[in-house]
Amino acid sequence: MNVEDFYFLIGPQAQRLLAEAEGKDPVKWVMSLNDKGLPSAALASQLKYRERAKEKAPTWAKPCCLFEQRAFEQATSEQLALAKPWGSGLRALDLTCGMGVD
Repeated sequence: MNVEDFYFLIGPQAQRLLAEAEGKDPVKWVMSLNDKGLPSAALASQLKYRERAKEKAPTWAKPCCLFEQRAFEQATSEQLALAKPWGSGLRALDLTCGMGVD
């Protein structure tokens, strides 16, 4: 995702479009927009990862989060993160700059 895509995606137009497209096939949806001025690949990617987040990180699927492909693919699922022993008094320092699910 480049800077221009990021600023578009956090704006109200993109958020409205993505909310209206929930549950639709990303490729078919983007093709139906017929608007050359929109960042189609970025919109399709966000729709795809929002749908996948419903399974992997449901807490983050509810708000209007933006997902970066590599970070999402490498992130721990919420279910697995809850099973880790972080609350048992042990300390860990995460320097991976991931999504922060753990």
